[in-house]
Parts: sequence; structure tokens; C-alpha cells
Amino acid sequence: MAEIEEVCRKVELLLDLRKADLAIGLLTDHPDLHQNARALYLLSRCYYLTGQPQARLAAVQQCLALKPEMVSGLIELAKCYELTDRDHALDILGRCLALSPEEPAIRGMMGVMHLRNGDFEKAAEAFEKVLELDPEDGGTVCNLAVCMAKLGRHAEEEALLLHGLELEPENTYLFINLGVLYSDTGRYDQAEEFYLRALALDPNDASPIYGLACVYCLREQDEKALDYLQRSIQLDSSYKTYVLGDPDFNRLKKHPLFLNIIS
Repeated sequence: MAEIEEVCRKVELLLDLRKADLAIGLLTDHPDLHQNARALYLLSRCYYLTGQPQARLAAVQQCLALKPEMVSGLIELAKCYELTDRDHALDILGRCLALSPEEPAIRGMMGVMHLRNGDFEKAAEAFEKVLELDPEDGGTVCNLAVCMAKLGRHAEEEALLLHGLELEPENTYLFINLGVLYSDTGRYDQAEEFYLRALALDPNDASPIYGLACVYCLREQDEKALDYLQRSIQLDSSYKTYVLGDPDFNRLKKHPLFLNIIS
């Protein structure tokens, strides 16, 4: 039987290849599994990839019973509770932060959880700390921009989205969100520009097409608005329902072509 550390190295390679089932077999067959924190941590990651949440939680709890201050294990434990008990997950991340205060990933996770809880001030604070440690983290720039949007701080939102494009010039999410920002603040020419740039990157993305429909409706270009609305619904039928509650289309909701499109 191979040494457990050698098995762990093989498991990490299998995880990189997304072959979690094979990795689980290697780990569970080894007699020293339950005496090795690293092996149990890797087993928890395997169970995550194979969609076994209870087994994942049990493995990481065993890992931390052996090594209570293992930061990677604590982060894994927080992830186990991310959707079911965010307050508990945040408490665990607080322990992580005390052990490793310079680790951006910990603050990033805390920010995401605060964002999902609707606590945008705390989320923004966490993301700002991440960017102090890693100014070129494009994902965190996007998350902080979401916070600024929710807090109504649109000048900061715009600056963050534009900075994000400097870091990730082909990120359609950034183009679309700039389109939304400019549309919501009445800058329709700029909104059109950024939606079109997003569409050039992905012609089959319904989001910028729907965004353009909104812009054209607000500019009273009804024929183009209805054309783009129909195209967006053909790509994503959920817009057929969404448009009914969208005030951008209030003016056209009794138009025969509008009624035909959503019927």
C-alpha cells in the first residue's frame, strides 16, 4: 500500500482532471485515511465534486478534528454551510481570518456571503479589503460594483466596471452591466454602445439583446425595440415573463406587436 502522502499527491492530480470518483476510491481504500487531515480535506473536495453534501461535511469535520486550525479545512467547512446557514459560515470565516489575516480568498468569501444576505455595506467593506491585497482581482472588482449599484453609488459603480474592463477586456458581464447602468441613468447612447460591444463578443447572449430592446423603447424607436425584444425571447423564453413587469416597456405594453410577441 502506498504511503498516504503519495496517495494525496495522486488525488490532487485526479482532482485537476475532474476525476473525483477515482480519487475517492484511492482515498477510501487507504487504511490511514482517518489519521491524515490532508487526505480527509481532499476527500471532502471530492465529495463536493460528486454532489454528496453530507459526506463532504463529515469528511471536513473529521479533518478539523485532527487539525482544528487548518485554514483550508475551515474554508471548506464554511463552504458546506454557505447556502444553508450563512451566519455560521461567516463565523467560521472569522476564525479563518484570525489565523490568516492576509488571505484575500477569506475576505472574498465573506463578501459574497454578505452580498447574498443583502448586507451590501459589509459586503463592500470585505471586497475593498480584498482589492487592497490584490488590486487586479477582476472578480472582486465586479462584486464590489454590484454592491455600489445596490447602494445607489453609481459613480463608483461606473469607475469599477470600467476598471474591470481594463483587467478583463472581453468580459461580457462588464459590458452588460455598464449598459444597464447607462440605461438606468438616461445615457442611452452609451448604453447602446456597451450592449452592442457585449453582443459582438457573444451574438447568442439574450441579455444585451434585451438591453438594447429597452434602450430603443426608451428612445421611442418602437420598431427596433420590438424586433430586439422578439430576438431576446427567441433566445431566452424567460424574458417573455420578465418584460411584463419591466417599466421600460410600459409605453408599448398595449401595442399589438408587443402582445403578439409575448403571447
